[in-house]
Amino acid sequence: MTTDPVGILVVDDLAEQRLSIEVALAELGEHVVSVSSGRDALRSTCSTTMSRVILLDVNMPEMDGFETASLIRRRPRNANTPIIFLTADHDAMQASRGTRSAPSTTLRVRSSPTCCAPRSACSSR
Repeated sequence: MTTDPVGILVVDDLAEQRLSIEVALAELGEHVVSVSSGRDALRSTCSTTMSRVILLDVNMPEMDGFETASLIRRRPRNANTPIIFLTADHDAMQASRGTRSAPSTTLRVRSSPTCCAPRSACSSR
């Protein structure tokens, strides 16, 4: 396991969404780690020195993004790590749940990851 700092932790159960986010962030030159579940996110935040920001899917099976964020925030070193909740849900009440613990925000994202897919991935369609 690496002890290098993680710039951005991406947490989403859908591989297509993780790929889209990774492609969009590739130009920033940040170190990006992607995981597929809340449990993996918790493991990642324990095994690395620190994330500068966490992009966290709201709707995941087993442990949703809100529960994951709550558990991440319990750790003193992650208490102030910015969390950006990602959701395709247009329900304002659901989307606002994540902003109750600062620093955090909620972004609505498209449910289709092809908007950010590399051209080579789209050319076969």
